[in-house]
Amino acid sequence: MILIRTTDVSKVTRAVQQVLTEWDALVDKSVEVNRSAERNTDPNRCPWVGIYRTGVDYGEAPRVMGLGSGYRRQRMDFAVVVQAADPTSGEECEDRLEALIQEVTSALLSDVSLRGTVLTIDSFAVRYENYERVGGSYFQEAVVLFSATQNTSATDV
Repeated sequence: MILIRTTDVSKVTRAVQQVLTEWDALVDKSVEVNRSAERNTDPNRCPWVGIYRTGVDYGEAPRVMGLGSGYRRQRMDFAVVVQAADPTSGEECEDRLEALIQEVTSALLSDVSLRGTVLTIDSFAVRYENYERVGGSYFQEAVVLFSATQNTSATDV
């Protein structure tokens, strides 16, 4: 009998958190980086980053002979929420958010294996989600959406 092992998605989110918390420019900016926490609603906690799982797709069984029907490519989807705030203007807030997005995306794309937990990051996009004013501060949010793949592994039992 063959036992198929899928990837623990929490190991990947922990790796994403490690990548971001060890990125020098984010450390220098004292960015708060959370994993699977409730979304920040307080501009005073910015700069803020949240890491979330959004789904897993195991795809079709491979058509290559000899791999077996249980062997699949696991595609994991993630959202990294990036938030910035500024008390002076929306433009200043945008500049802060863009600088933060640049560092988050640079950190992730500099380690596409996410500390060896995945084969690669295979899709990557940024979406601007929220523009508001909270308690006298401009408060903006973007979401970095990406997918990462890993092959399931098989072992004899």
